[in-house]
Amino acid sequence: MTAINSQSGTRIKPVVGRGGYMKDIFARRMTISGMEKVSWMSGAYKSHAEGGSTPTPCPHLNTPSYRDVVAQNVTVSAILDGLDKAQFTGICISNVTLNLGPAARELQWNRTNFARTTSRVTPKPCDALTGKAGDCPFSEDKLPIDDVVLKSCSTA
Repeated sequence: MTAINSQSGTRIKPVVGRGGYMKDIFARRMTISGMEKVSWMSGAYKSHAEGGSTPTPCPHLNTPSYRDVVAQNVTVSAILDGLDKAQFTGICISNVTLNLGPAARELQWNRTNFARTTSRVTPKPCDALTGKAGDCPFSEDKLPIDDVVLKSCSTA
């Protein structure tokens, strides 16, 4: 994936009131430039497609893996905002290099209610986000999109 000049490289928006499980999310081989937030996961997302919800079902986010990411001109490395009642778990980030831009914020890894591990990540996450050696797990299942051949075109 290549992303240029966007708000977020990856964004996961679970919401209280819908419940549900999000698991086995894999993202790798990303090249990012001019990104406000490289990773943005927030349990505080407030939008509901049906216009309302019940306040009790909590979403569960488990085992997203991010691997082999290079980013330039980054403002914030990650905003990771889990839920008090349902901590997001099993999240792994490895082999990630984020080069900060001139508008970079002082707090690069904003984390609440997240259990996660990182390996070979720059800038270094806070101590609560470290503790695992090696690459993150990644699905080896082949998807139909893996066989698509992209064609080049020109206007010349």
